Amino acid sequence: MGGAAEGRAKWCWKSLSLIAFAAALLSKPSAVVLPALLILLDWFPLRRCGFEKAGSEAVSWAAVVKSQLRSKGVYFAMALVAAVVAISVQSGGSHQDFASQSSLMSRLSDAPGQLAFYFQRLIYPADLIFEYSRPAGAALALYSAAGLILFLAVSCLAWRKRQRFPEIMVGWLWVLVCLSPVVGLVYIGSGYTADRYWYIALVGPALALAFFLQRKTRWQDAKIPVALVVLLVLGMLSFKQTKVWKNDLALFRHAVAVDPHHLTALGNLGSYYRVQKDDVQALKYYEAALKVNPRDHIVHYNIAHIRNNQGDRAGSIAACRACLKGYPNYARAHHLLGVLLADQAHRDTYAADESLVHLRKAFELDQSKPGYAINLVLNLYQQRHREEAIETIHHALRVFPPDSEVSQQLKKWLREIQTSANTNQAPVKAVESGGRTLATRTRPKPSAVPD
Repeated sequence: MGGAAEGRAKWCWKSLSLIAFAAALLSKPSAVVLPALLILLDWFPLRRCGFEKAGSEAVSWAAVVKSQLRSKGVYFAMALVAAVVAISVQSGGSHQDFASQSSLMSRLSDAPGQLAFYFQRLIYPADLIFEYSRPAGAALALYSAAGLILFLAVSCLAWRKRQRFPEIMVGWLWVLVCLSPVVGLVYIGSGYTADRYWYIALVGPALALAFFLQRKTRWQDAKIPVALVVLLVLGMLSFKQTKVWKNDLALFRHAVAVDPHHLTALGNLGSYYRVQKDDVQALKYYEAALKVNPRDHIVHYNIAHIRNNQGDRAGSIAACRACLKGYPNYARAHHLLGVLLADQAHRDTYAADESLVHLRKAFELDQSKPGYAINLVLNLYQQRHREEAIETIHHALRVFPPDSEVSQQLKKWLREIQTSANTNQAPVKAVESGGRTLATRTRPKPSAVPD
């Protein structure tokens, strides 16, 4: 009876563990390292699942593998599925374009420097920000050299002391396993390092320190007082750091104060002031971001919108072109540029055909935006591409839900186009009113429908 109850309890805890692991994977793909971490804990300190005789010559690695597969097989299967899904999702869209510009070897070459960077933050946690820019010049070389020395030295120490001080090996392997997905094996973004990738990895050094402090030493009586002082200091620093995360403005201002050339922070400050309708301040930060990276397509696109709002059509068109030069497959920039050129076509005949090129490209790249379909159809009809307009409407009707507002609008246009082929009547166009897209008669001059 006792054995059956114990078996049910184990099954219950295993089920809860798998549910928690699934939730972790849905929250962040980096949780795929959990099965490997569980194996480390089985080796030390638990000494189970084949590691009962670890440290002696009697250990059977075949028995270890068999036992681990039996106890962790489901975890590994879940981790494999999550990894495949994450990589497949990242292999599409803009992420694929950016990843293609960063080779595996170039990313892995940064790994030693990133390792040193993380340990610097462990030893001296000052000037913390949400993401760190890649060091340049001598600083990058120094981090890379320090990281390589650190890796070789700690690996050698952990191996030599693996019998007497197994906690060193466990702590070191824990760090390496946790950081492995974020130091170049896959493309995760433009940042050099980020503290959020370091949280789970920090458990390794903490475990090693905890087990080391359990050992009896001549400083036995000082352990608790020293630990309390350290925790008090770190707690005060952590409380101070929480003020940085008060809101977007505080977060990004702090990042710029620490790193005046932080591209992400500068761009987000520009976006913050755009939301506040302070275009002067927004332009200030966007222009500062372009000094860091003149090819940043998001910044160029946001500047294009500001210039357009200010009535500077030429400046907006130039910013759209700069955006597409940095990232040719940015649908929003194609759409805005197409609308601007279509408007310019009323004064400059060369722009008409080019406007359609960009409107077609926008709809090709992103068919989920009603505005892209609406403006493309509108301009096709106005520029007397009647058959293509009809074809585009039929295509869009296959994309959008039949009962959606955009589908109803397109059906109405289709009827009007088919009955007004030989007249000067223009179809209706979409305008924004109170957050809803309404239909209204207008002269044949396009305007952008919001994304």
